[in-house]
Order: sequence, then structure tokens, then C-alpha cells
Amino acid sequence: MTLARQFPWRYPLLLLLSLMALGQPLAGYAQAEALPNYACIAPNVLFWKNIYGRYSLAQGVIHDKDDLSVIYEVVSFAAPQWQVLSSGNKAMVEQTKARYRAILKTLAAGRAPMTADEKRVLALFGPNPKPQALLAARGNMRFQLGQKERFREGVIRSGAYLESIRRIFADHNLPADLCYLPHVESSYDYRAYSKSGAAGIWQFTRDTGRRYLVVNNSLDERLDPLRATEAAALFLKNNYKVLGDWSMAITAYNHGTTGMCNARKKKGCYETIFKEFDGQRFGFASRNFYSEFLAAREVAKNYRQYFGPLQLARPVRTQPVRITNFTPVRDLARHFGLTMDTVRQLNPALRDSVLLGRKLVPKGYQFHIPATSNGQLANPGSKVASQTRAALHRQP
Repeated sequence: MTLARQFPWRYPLLLLLSLMALGQPLAGYAQAEALPNYACIAPNVLFWKNIYGRYSLAQGVIHDKDDLSVIYEVVSFAAPQWQVLSSGNKAMVEQTKARYRAILKTLAAGRAPMTADEKRVLALFGPNPKPQALLAARGNMRFQLGQKERFREGVIRSGAYLESIRRIFADHNLPADLCYLPHVESSYDYRAYSKSGAAGIWQFTRDTGRRYLVVNNSLDERLDPLRATEAAALFLKNNYKVLGDWSMAITAYNHGTTGMCNARKKKGCYETIFKEFDGQRFGFASRNFYSEFLAAREVAKNYRQYFGPLQLARPVRTQPVRITNFTPVRDLARHFGLTMDTVRQLNPALRDSVLLGRKLVPKGYQFHIPATSNGQLANPGSKVASQTRAALHRQP
């Protein structure tokens, strides 16, 4: 029987004393419980839970962008999922928005609601809404596509790295539940690239990535889930050190640390920032980022409730071998008996210039091979060790 079952009221104290005995910072225990939820963001968290776990890619929600409890309609598309954003479906969304804008204009003019839709829309704004509020809502509509299938695939992919990522955050004395943030950023797709050039499961931009990782014409460690997680841990730890609150530190992952410092200076706490801050760059994405994280954590933790049983990807078990000289990747593949597909899978930081032989695997790179049964590191052998830096300059 565990201590928690024997003495449930004493267990937090026992854990605290254990941490003190082990020399662990007490702040770490506090941080593990310090991912706060607020009443003011409850409608937003519920909205994103539905986007991630209820509405499919063939559905979308027309809603008010400032008050996510105001949902005008959930539209469904007859086209296959990969065509949901076709011109025809976009036109359908705009036509639906226009219909609700007309309803709001009619209600703002003071006419009593006649149709079921008019009565339903009026009820969304509470008793006796002001005409100005109804007119303002006409320009405040937004469409959000459902993400259920994408989130489900992200949950499956996360199985390959979740255990290791939780361990990395624990090693940095950070809340382990930060492991759910990549669901918001990339759906756990390490190959993900954004329109702005952000890459990997943590979606680091090139400039931010270079503060913590190697990003050059041979390696892009943003694409290595575990190396990028080490960087994310440092980045988030710094955000928390500067801002002192996890809701603001996580929002700063999207909005920037400087931007959140400015918001805190003007508004103080996160709740007031969420409700009142109107900074030029603090738009829909930044305002909702923390709510999205809380929703993603809920859906990912309880994925069976939303998606049924899933077979998660098996954890990736590798052993690193430090490469002592600049080496052709195919020489390494032959030496370790690996296919190039396996090399690519286990070493996602290697860029195509290396994988296609135009450049060499850099000296000092930790080349990952499958974990051996006895847990001993394989020896790259004299053939690998004989490669020289000069070979790099002879590549076409």
C-alpha cells in the first residue's frame, strides 16, 4: 500500500520533506501544480476542447472572436475532408456569416425576433442587449475549422516521444504537463513547417532556434523532437523566471517574452490581460494560446474519451554515437547496418544536404542508432574514424 493511501492527508508533507532531503528545489514542487485555470477563460477552454475533440475537419464553427461562448452555427461540408477549404466551401462560410450579420442588423434595429434563428441569436447576448453590442458583433464573426482528426493523429504520434519529453521537463524542474504544448503548436509532427518558417514540434523560428540549437546548412535541430524539447525547456524556464506565472509564461511562447512583459506592466495579472489588454500584436492567437493549451492537455490526457482506444506510436529507443570526424552518411549507414530510411527516422536533425551526400555528417554530431539489447554503445569502427574534415571540401 502506498503512503498516499495509508496517510492521504500527510502525503503532500511527506513529499515535501522528501524533496528537502534530496536537495530538490521546493519551487519545482510548487510549479508542478501551478498551471492555473481561470473562470474568465472557461468558455475559451471549452471551445477549444470541442475543436480538438468533437468537430471534424468536415465541420467548422462560426463564432464571435472575442466571446467564444457565442456560437452562431456549426456548419458541415459535404465535400471530402481535403476539400473543406475549397472555394465553394469558403463561399458557403461567407454566405452563412452574411445571414447572421443580417439577423444582427435586424435585431439591433429594435424589431422583435420572428424566426427561430433570430430568437436563438438574440438569446446569445443575454437579456436586453444594447443595439451597439449587436451591431459591433456583426464585424466580430470568425470561422474555426474542426481539428478532431488532426489532433487524434497528433496523440498517436506523441507516443513516440511523450515519455522522454516528460522526463526532460522533470529534469529541468518544470511542470511535466508542458509536454502537451506541442499539440497546439504542431500536432506533434516533427516535420511541421509554418508559413513563417517555424519548424518542428515546438515550432521554433530560425532566429529563436539558433539561440539554443544548431540550425545551419547541415543540421536543423529544431526538427529533432528531443533536442528541441531541451531548447523549449530553457525557453519556457526563462519565460517563467521573467514573468513569474505559468499562464503568462506559456502565452509568451506565442506572443513573445517582451510582449508579455509589456502586457503585465500595463495590466498586471493574466486575468486582466486576457480581459482587457489590446496590444497591437495581442490578437486572437495570443489571447487564446493558454486556453488552447489547457484544452489540448485535457483532450490528450483523456484521449480515449474523445477518440476511443488508440494504438500510440511506440517510444523511440536509440543510442547516440559521437562522430569523431566528418563522415559520409552512407558510410555510417553501412557500418551500422541501417537503411537510409532508418537513418532519416532516427536522425531528423540531418538536413537533405547530408542525407543526399552533398555534405558530410558534422564532426561531433551525436548519430543515433537503434538501442542495442545489452545497452552498450556500438563502436563506429576505424572506417568512420578515418574520415577527415578535408573530405568536406571535396564534395561537389
